[in-house]
Amino acid sequence: MIHFQGRSAHTIKIPNKPISLGYKVLALCDAGYTFDWELTLRITSFASSKQIKKPYPLSPTSSDVLQMLTTLPYRTHFFTAYMDNYFSNIRLFARLLDFGIRACGTVRYSSKDFPPCLNVNKDKAASMLQ
Repeated sequence: MIHFQGRSAHTIKIPNKPISLGYKVLALCDAGYTFDWELTLRITSFASSKQIKKPYPLSPTSSDVLQMLTTLPYRTHFFTAYMDNYFSNIRLFARLLDFGIRACGTVRYSSKDFPPCLNVNKDKAASMLQ
Protein backbone atom coordinates (compact mmCIF):
# COMPACT_ATOMS: atom_id res chain seq x y z
CA MET A 1 0.00 0.00 0.00
CA ILE A 2 1.14 3.50 -0.81
CA HIS A 3 -0.35 6.03 1.60
CA PHE A 4 -2.68 8.51 -0.13
CA GLN A 5 -5.64 10.42 1.31
CA GLY A 6 -6.51 12.67 -1.64
CA ARG A 7 -9.33 12.23 -4.11
CA SER A 8 -8.95 9.32 -6.50
CA ALA A 9 -11.18 6.59 -7.86
CA HIS A 10 -8.38 4.10 -7.24
CA THR A 11 -7.67 4.48 -3.51
CA ILE A 12 -8.47 1.39 -1.52
CA LYS A 13 -9.41 1.18 2.14
CA ILE A 14 -8.26 -1.91 4.04
CA PRO A 15 -9.03 -1.62 7.76
CA ASN A 16 -6.63 -3.08 10.34
CA LYS A 17 -3.58 -2.62 8.11
CA PRO A 18 -0.62 -0.35 8.91
CA ILE A 19 -1.50 1.75 5.84
CA SER A 20 -5.28 1.48 5.74
CA LEU A 21 -5.96 3.92 2.88
CA GLY A 22 -4.09 4.45 -0.35
CA TYR A 23 -3.01 2.84 -3.58
CA LYS A 24 -2.55 -0.91 -3.65
CA VAL A 25 0.46 -2.06 -5.66
CA LEU A 26 1.39 -5.61 -6.67
CA ALA A 27 5.15 -6.03 -7.00
CA LEU A 28 7.47 -8.83 -8.11
CA CYS A 29 10.61 -8.45 -5.98
CA ASP A 30 13.72 -10.38 -4.99
CA ALA A 31 16.92 -9.50 -3.11
CA GLY A 32 15.96 -5.84 -2.81
CA TYR A 33 15.13 -5.41 -6.50
CA THR A 34 11.70 -4.81 -8.01
CA PHE A 35 11.40 -6.62 -11.34
CA ASP A 36 7.82 -5.72 -12.17
CA TRP A 37 4.97 -3.85 -10.53
CA GLU A 38 1.38 -2.91 -11.28
CA LEU A 39 -1.02 -0.49 -9.67
CA THR A 40 -4.23 -2.24 -8.63
CA LEU A 41 -7.16 -0.33 -10.07
CA ARG A 42 -10.64 -0.42 -8.59
CA ILE A 43 -12.29 0.02 -11.99
CA THR A 44 -10.46 -2.60 -14.07
CA SER A 45 -7.85 -5.26 -13.48
CA PHE A 46 -4.67 -5.03 -15.56
CA ALA A 47 -5.06 -8.72 -16.39
CA SER A 48 -8.77 -8.52 -17.18
CA SER A 49 -8.19 -8.73 -20.93
CA LYS A 50 -6.09 -11.86 -20.44
CA GLN A 51 -8.08 -13.43 -17.61
CA ILE A 52 -7.62 -17.19 -17.65
CA LYS A 53 -10.81 -19.20 -18.13
CA LYS A 54 -9.52 -22.68 -19.00
CA PRO A 55 -8.44 -25.18 -17.72
CA TYR A 56 -8.39 -23.53 -14.28
CA PRO A 57 -10.59 -20.42 -14.02
CA LEU A 58 -8.71 -17.85 -11.93
CA SER A 59 -9.88 -14.90 -9.90
CA PRO A 60 -8.84 -11.43 -11.08
CA THR A 61 -6.13 -11.28 -8.38
CA SER A 62 -4.75 -14.70 -9.36
CA SER A 63 -4.81 -13.66 -13.02
CA ASP A 64 -2.81 -10.56 -12.09
CA VAL A 65 -0.22 -12.69 -10.26
CA LEU A 66 -0.01 -15.15 -13.17
CA GLN A 67 0.46 -12.37 -15.70
CA MET A 68 3.18 -10.75 -13.59
CA LEU A 69 5.08 -14.02 -13.04
CA THR A 70 4.98 -14.90 -16.72
CA THR A 71 6.94 -11.72 -17.48
CA LEU A 72 9.94 -13.57 -16.03
CA PRO A 73 12.16 -15.51 -18.47
CA TYR A 74 10.64 -18.82 -17.31
CA ARG A 75 11.51 -20.60 -20.59
CA THR A 76 15.26 -20.33 -19.93
CA HIS A 77 15.45 -20.09 -16.11
CA PHE A 78 13.90 -21.85 -13.13
CA PHE A 79 11.80 -19.82 -10.71
CA THR A 80 10.04 -20.47 -7.43
CA ALA A 81 7.56 -17.82 -6.33
CA TYR A 82 6.92 -17.38 -2.62
CA MET A 83 3.70 -15.65 -1.61
CA ASP A 84 1.45 -15.15 1.37
CA ASN A 85 -2.04 -16.55 1.84
CA TYR A 86 -3.71 -13.61 0.08
CA PHE A 87 -2.30 -14.80 -3.26
CA SER A 88 -1.84 -18.55 -2.65
CA ASN A 89 -4.45 -20.93 -4.00
CA ILE A 90 -4.49 -24.36 -5.60
CA ARG A 91 -5.69 -23.20 -9.05
CA LEU A 92 -3.01 -20.52 -9.35
CA PHE A 93 -0.27 -22.94 -8.30
CA ALA A 94 -1.49 -25.53 -10.81
CA ARG A 95 -1.52 -22.94 -13.60
CA LEU A 96 1.97 -21.71 -12.68
CA LEU A 97 3.20 -25.29 -12.81
CA ASP A 98 1.93 -25.46 -16.42
CA PHE A 99 4.45 -22.68 -17.15
CA GLY A 100 7.20 -24.45 -15.21
CA ILE A 101 7.12 -21.87 -12.42
CA ARG A 102 7.11 -23.42 -8.98
CA ALA A 103 5.22 -21.75 -6.15
CA CYS A 104 5.21 -21.95 -2.40
CA GLY A 105 2.95 -20.23 0.09
CA THR A 106 0.58 -20.58 2.98
CA VAL A 107 -2.89 -21.71 1.98
CA ARG A 108 -6.02 -21.41 4.05
CA TYR A 109 -7.77 -24.73 4.51
CA SER A 110 -11.05 -22.96 3.77
CA SER A 111 -9.84 -21.90 0.30
CA LYS A 112 -11.54 -23.21 -2.81
CA ASP A 113 -10.28 -26.60 -4.08
CA PHE A 114 -8.34 -27.32 -0.86
CA PRO A 115 -8.07 -31.14 -0.62
CA PRO A 116 -10.04 -32.39 2.40
CA CYS A 117 -7.45 -35.10 3.01
CA LEU A 118 -4.93 -32.37 3.96
CA ASN A 119 -7.23 -30.79 6.55
CA VAL A 120 -5.65 -31.79 9.86
CA ASN A 121 -7.50 -31.72 13.16
CA LYS A 122 -5.43 -29.45 15.46
CA ASP A 123 -6.16 -31.55 18.56
CA LYS A 124 -5.08 -34.74 16.79
CA ALA A 125 -1.92 -33.05 15.44
CA ALA A 126 -1.00 -31.73 18.90
CA SER A 127 -1.39 -35.20 20.45
CA MET A 128 0.86 -36.68 17.73
CA LEU A 129 3.64 -34.19 18.56
CA GLN A 130 3.69 -35.10 22.26
